Amino acid sequence: MAIFVVAAILGATSACGPGIAQERNVRLFELHHRLAEEGSLKSAAVLGSLYLQGIGVAPDFDKAVYWYERRGPAGGWELLGTAFQYREPPDYPRAAAYYRKAADVCSPISMYELGVLESEGRLGPPDDLVAYTWVILARWAASRLPGCRQHVSCLQLAREDRPGRARLLQQRLTSAQIVDAEERVEHWKRAHPWARGTARCTPSGA
Repeated sequence: MAIFVVAAILGATSACGPGIAQERNVRLFELHHRLAEEGSLKSAAVLGSLYLQGIGVAPDFDKAVYWYERRGPAGGWELLGTAFQYREPPDYPRAAAYYRKAADVCSPISMYELGVLESEGRLGPPDDLVAYTWVILARWAASRLPGCRQHVSCLQLAREDRPGRARLLQQRLTSAQIVDAEERVEHWKRAHPWARGTARCTPSGA
């Protein structure tokens, strides 16, 4: 996503010295600001990350939110969920609201992060059944998403579940609860048809 794109660009410029790197960061900001104003959704996401991290411009959370909103379902809602989840102090309800919007178009990372929030009790009492359902859905969505293997978070969290969250949750569930979760997953799939090769699913009735 855009945050990782910006990080890669910074890694390439930091070796040039702080003065040159800052100058390039400013030019990077100006370029994506212009492109975003012209309607580029990709640049809108990059611009949001630049504002969020204060790269080439003073940090401005509200402007980051604005540009991520402009990106919308094409990755913007997922980035907004991440921004609210990891800001100081965290705003877990706002993060979950954006993750749910992104999950509705089958964002694997958003599904996984919803599982994290539910299992850690960030949205109320921990709910292992709901958390497990989201983590399993994340794996399914990651398996269908073109380019997931090239995205570190999508690969290591949603697709491979390297933290082993699904296994830990499964150990805390009864057999009946596991069956219930599997039924919820199948219901979700039926309600969110996804044409093979496309980047997002489409909620029924949308």
